[in-house]
Amino acid sequence: MRGAHRSVAPTWVFQRRRSATVSGNDDFRYTPLRSAKQDGHSKLETFRLVELLPGAASDPIQCRLSEVAIGTQQAYEAISYCWGPPEDKTNIRCNEKQLKIPSSLARALRGLRWSDRARHLWADAICIDQSDPLDKAMQVPHMRSIYSRSQRTLVWLGVIDDAGTSRISRVSRACIHICIPILGLADRTPPPIVDVFHTKTQQFQTRTAFSSHLYISLAYMLRRHWFRRAWVVQEVAVSSRVTILFDHAEYDWEEIARALKFLSSVKFPLAFLPSPQHIAAIDHERGLYKHRKSSLPGVLIRHQRCLATDQRDKIFAFAGLISPESAVQDVRVSYTDAHPPSAVYQELAVRIVTRDENLDILSGPPTVTASRVGESLPSWVPNWSVEPDLDQAYTWSAGPISLAGSEARDGLGAEARRFSASNGSRYTPEISGDTLIVEGKIMGTITYAGPSFPGVKLPNEVDRFRDIRKGWMETLQSVLRARDVLALWKGSVTPRGDGVYPFTGEPMDAVFWETVCAGERQGCSDLQRATRSWERLMRKRNIGLKGILHSFNFLGVFYATLVFFFILLRREPLVEHRLQGRYVMNRKMVRLDMGHLGLSHFAAEEGDVIFLVQGSSVPLVLRKRVHGETWRFVGDAYVHGVMGGEAWNEKDLQRIQIT
Repeated sequence: MRGAHRSVAPTWVFQRRRSATVSGNDDFRYTPLRSAKQDGHSKLETFRLVELLPGAASDPIQCRLSEVAIGTQQAYEAISYCWGPPEDKTNIRCNEKQLKIPSSLARALRGLRWSDRARHLWADAICIDQSDPLDKAMQVPHMRSIYSRSQRTLVWLGVIDDAGTSRISRVSRACIHICIPILGLADRTPPPIVDVFHTKTQQFQTRTAFSSHLYISLAYMLRRHWFRRAWVVQEVAVSSRVTILFDHAEYDWEEIARALKFLSSVKFPLAFLPSPQHIAAIDHERGLYKHRKSSLPGVLIRHQRCLATDQRDKIFAFAGLISPESAVQDVRVSYTDAHPPSAVYQELAVRIVTRDENLDILSGPPTVTASRVGESLPSWVPNWSVEPDLDQAYTWSAGPISLAGSEARDGLGAEARRFSASNGSRYTPEISGDTLIVEGKIMGTITYAGPSFPGVKLPNEVDRFRDIRKGWMETLQSVLRARDVLALWKGSVTPRGDGVYPFTGEPMDAVFWETVCAGERQGCSDLQRATRSWERLMRKRNIGLKGILHSFNFLGVFYATLVFFFILLRREPLVEHRLQGRYVMNRKMVRLDMGHLGLSHFAAEEGDVIFLVQGSSVPLVLRKRVHGETWRFVGDAYVHGVMGGEAWNEKDLQRIQIT
């Protein structure tokens, strides 16, 4: 885990207080790095490198810490790893003194140490004085440079035998060893190659994407917490070369990414694998960074899935992925108690809204997870501490996505904006304390709000057969729950199944599915297939499988057994995940008093009002406060027939205060 000690913007305002160094005659003491004044700020001239001394596997870890000039020609490798629990520390010898570091880093150093020669490395817990806020504040702006200038970044994922690792059962391994080669024979597409270097034997081995041994390694690898940590995104994205070290083997990042992307493209069942969306999101950011195409709103939404020990790092960890000019303008880094996460989030929201002159930052994928920030936020300030539901799609993408699409536009430009409900109008910033003042018009009041779409739970149990069976049981039950929600929506908003939508002249059935897909269905063959699959399932509501499954759990055995063979024969997924990988996840169907159909945030209720707001590309759901004339922001919405500005009229605007 990363603590509050690292951030990545190139030039920042530092707020600090001097803290005492660790005492003790045998304790290692840091000496201040050289710096010079430039434009009123202290600029570092040097940074530290670790020389990991050679030793046998059982020898104590010994290293030398030296100071080198920034821009040095000294070759080194940078380490990316999970810190682990803050209290889990161990001692090593550094410059013949005792230094306490995370136990996870100690294990990494032991695994990376050569027996016959020294190895030059950069590791944050050693190269930055963790007890000195000034040292951290001075070095953090150079993190992007440190990783990008390294020979390569070493992603340390540990070994399978690490504590807390769930072992794949014998039954699961047998199924994988039997079924993967069969699937490889059935597929005529040449699979990508992955070269594996075994560090114990010092030998290379070539695996294909259909290798059962590689598949089992991926099943273990993708379960590591490293893929969810906020700081690792930058560490991988800015690096010229990335090597994954896992279970005494080395893998090239690009080859692993290609293999997983291939397995997703051939509609492989990916049983026993976690969702690849976490590694896909990191790899996607790596591609955007190479072309300098990322915006801060886009980066934050794409990686809201990440975890951080200090919730301020949900902002600070990503500033190094955007241009230095934008980082300076948008991000002010401070880890003081006077600058809690809520203040960081609100300050950032004000800066982005003021700079961009639009309200698209208010639109994000709805999530039902609890806030990790104890302080209250104004309703219009995005709470970056909550994580969206990402473990519910076997697709090589980072979805679900926001309606405004800030994260999807990176690399395409503002002209790629899908919606323009306010006809491309700009927002004139007016913010007073906790109040966001906007101008807009009422689109309508919600008279029907259906249940929230829960999505389909994916099975990824690997331990005991009983747990595997239970996982597939829960998957089937979640399919039936999602089916019932869609059927209830359709029955409530199109009770006769016919008629014409008065605002566009389209058949109501087509409008229903376009609303579910937020207007993407007509131009997307994948979504058309997905909706047809759900329609077929909705017509079978009388089968009553849900009640049977609650009564007879053993039916899950038959279901789990047949899934692979069903996919193998049909060459397409048994369960559709395309819908929840886009917009519908954690949203609900709504109908307005004027007859419009919409797809809204799950928190919307009957009686809430949908507004078209100046500077917002999508409609916003607001709720009147009980006392006073202010409104509470509930979420964004898709309303069919108005997303291109058809209902916008600047003469009808009213002043709205959102708190």
